[in-house]
Amino acid sequence: MVLVMAITATLVHSGHNRLRYLLSTLSTGADTGVITTTGAATPDILTDLGTNQGPVMLLAKAFTQGYGKYAPGALTQAKSRALWLSDRIGSQNPSTEDAALAGLDIVPTALCRLTPRTGVSDAWFVDANVDGPGHPTINVASVAVSDGDTPATCELDIYVGDTIGD
Repeated sequence: MVLVMAITATLVHSGHNRLRYLLSTLSTGADTGVITTTGAATPDILTDLGTNQGPVMLLAKAFTQGYGKYAPGALTQAKSRALWLSDRIGSQNPSTEDAALAGLDIVPTALCRLTPRTGVSDAWFVDANVDGPGHPTINVASVAVSDGDTPATCELDIYVGDTIGD
């Protein structure tokens, strides 16, 4: 039996430098979910941060306010990965540095950490992407983590390291 449904992301904690979501699925096959940054209903980073103004909020506003050397407006998948996963491919070697990632080594970026809690497997994944207009998104996926009767769960922490406070 293979159930196909979206992963449910429930906000567990919202701080200035960290968000925590509880991911849950009943799917026995592959399953996906998306956390947006548009100000839509939860799960959405701008909405879920509420009045918390910290490094995570600055990252979430990259589309409207820009961030570092990124001008406001549509981002690419590479820029979204650089912001949310601290993926700076090429930035350690200036001769091959991707122009889209230039300058991000001097501003804080986020990390996403998955901590499996229950289920039959630890096959949870996180990536960053963009939606149609270019807003950054955090995409989560699982493969065969539930037996179909009992939900599999995993915690997703989105945080900016080396910052003061939570």
